[in-house]
Amino acid sequence: MAESVPERPSAARPQSDASRNELDPPEKRISALSGPGLLIGLLCVVVTCVVVCYAELVVGKIQIGFLQLPPVVVGMLVLLLGVQSALKKLSPKLRLKPHELFTIYIMMLFASMVSSRGLLQKLIPLLVVPNYNAVPENHWQELFAKFIPQWAVPWNVHGDAKQFVSTAFFEALRPGERLPWQAWIVPLATWGVFVALIFAAYLCLAVILRRQWVDNEKLSFPLVQLPLEMIRGDATGSGEGQGGSFLKNSLTWIGFAIAASVFGFKGLHQYYPSFPDINTDIDLNALFTQPPYNQMGFFHIYLSFAAIGFFYLLPTDLLFSLWFFFLFVKMEEVGA
Repeated sequence: MAESVPERPSAARPQSDASRNELDPPEKRISALSGPGLLIGLLCVVVTCVVVCYAELVVGKIQIGFLQLPPVVVGMLVLLLGVQSALKKLSPKLRLKPHELFTIYIMMLFASMVSSRGLLQKLIPLLVVPNYNAVPENHWQELFAKFIPQWAVPWNVHGDAKQFVSTAFFEALRPGERLPWQAWIVPLATWGVFVALIFAAYLCLAVILRRQWVDNEKLSFPLVQLPLEMIRGDATGSGEGQGGSFLKNSLTWIGFAIAASVFGFKGLHQYYPSFPDINTDIDLNALFTQPPYNQMGFFHIYLSFAAIGFFYLLPTDLLFSLWFFFLFVKMEEVGA
């Protein structure tokens, strides 16, 4: 019986993962942001926070930063791509890389959600509500103040009800009064650490679930498709002229013109009621006035261009299930 001779490894045969990893040079790591990119990102974060707070707290009629795809962040990204496209003509060195643009987008996304209803608009008022709403009739100061840590609130837990820091927050400062920043430093710093830990925990959770979602279930992540398409640039993926294919696409500006025209007219109608309005809300409840159909709950059709654009990115089966079960619930209301 012939003795078996072990085969020599052929040059054409692929090497094992271990040997390949030993021979291949280590991959070059790149930083998420360069120095100029970091400065631009911080500037965009400041502008995003100012715009969101002014629109939602001062104007009070525009909500542009509270969604998972905030309109203010999309608008800031379009502005950033436009400015970069202009600066790139002066010098290619002024161009940010695609991964830097996406990192800046994530920074603006966090800033928008933190400064909007996602956090600050709910957290900060709660820090002064127990003292501002305390009156002799409800005995809040006696019942609750002793259980509140001093580091958690800007007012003195051992003091009286309706202290200056609480009344000034809800009733505004009078002429000559200054904002009591010293009272807010410790509470905001403490709650800031807590919020940072919560965001870090969510990021860790996303890392844990990433393999199951991306590799196994092949989820599409529609919320990421728009910024990725905006940042990706030309179809070749070479990185040259990034944002060019988006900003130079005629369909982009046609869609923008349609939405801007409709809501521009609606905005003019709010300031000048004599200006004609464009109805984007169809009340279907007015069509079903007889029993049992009048037992349906809120049943309106809204013309939302943002929803149309978002639903275009959803998988067809998921989009169908949204429509089907919404109408199914209306049928259940009629049957009940």
